[in-house]
Formats: sequence, structure tokens, C-alpha cells
Amino acid sequence: MFFLFLNVKESYSIAEIELYERTLLGREGVGPHIVANLAKILDAAGAPEAVPWTHKVIGLRCLKEVGDADAIGLLERLAKDTRSFEHVATDVEYDPGTGEETGRSEERREVPFAELAAEALEAVRARE
Repeated sequence: MFFLFLNVKESYSIAEIELYERTLLGREGVGPHIVANLAKILDAAGAPEAVPWTHKVIGLRCLKEVGDADAIGLLERLAKDTRSFEHVATDVEYDPGTGEETGRSEERREVPFAELAAEALEAVRARE
């Protein structure tokens, strides 16, 4: 299973999520495997809301890139998810001469899983 080694924890850095996505997307023909694995997790969980958030974020973002018509049924099921996750982007500025931190800003945004699923569905349908 592609998601077998993904630890379920409360927070991940953006770099961790992006590394996992790049790893999956770097595999030839990965789309059907993502669909099969995510569908298996969803079936076991019983509802989209019970699927670990990281699995949904990574799966949906990857399927947006490589999903095909076989992903549509799964994406439609995940589009019914009523939950969201908090995306936190932190920007740190440094003094180029000293390397000391000179500023920091943080942007927080609630991202509905249904929004990610809708984006993936739109991308998949555009490729058909």
C-alpha cells in the first residue's frame, strides 16, 4: 500500500507532504494504485471524514495530477467530505549579511477536502 508507511500524526511540514507527493508522482503509472489504495482506506473507514487527513490531502493532490477516468467514482465519494484541514504557510525572512531572522509571517487557511476533491475531478475530466 502506498500509504502504509505514512505515519498518522497531528501535523506535518509542507516539505513532508510535498516529498511524499513527489515520491508518488515520480512513479510511472501511479494513478490507478493511488485510487486502489485510497478506495481501500475509504471502504475500511466507512466515510470520507474517517479517512486520515494526510492520506486525503496527498491522494487528492496526486490524483489531480495523474488521475484518470477510473478515479472519478472515488473522487465523487471524497467530494462528500464535510471536513477540512488547516493549511499553515510560514514565511521567514533573513538578513543576507548576518543570516539572522528579521521577520516572520504566518498564513492560516481552512481547506475543505471537498474543494480538493472538486479540483481533482475537474482536472481528471479535462484530461478525458
